[in-house]
Amino acid sequence: MAADTADGILASWLPAAGFEDAPDHIAAVLTRMVAQRRLSARRLPDGEILYARGEAANVRGDTPS
Repeated sequence: MAADTADGILASWLPAAGFEDAPDHIAAVLTRMVAQRRLSARRLPDGEILYARGEAANVRGDTPS
């Protein structure tokens, strides 16, 4: 199963140029996808949130910052 953090998505999944406003947009999209149960969100020990496909591991009350 593939999973990544918002920072990982920005660093590894998007081109380096042309996405200067991406952090806010990515955070909003991830929040919406978790609410729609398309992604699960699990808080890691360092406070980052790991996103993965599916809804099994959603963190109650946690939202990406």
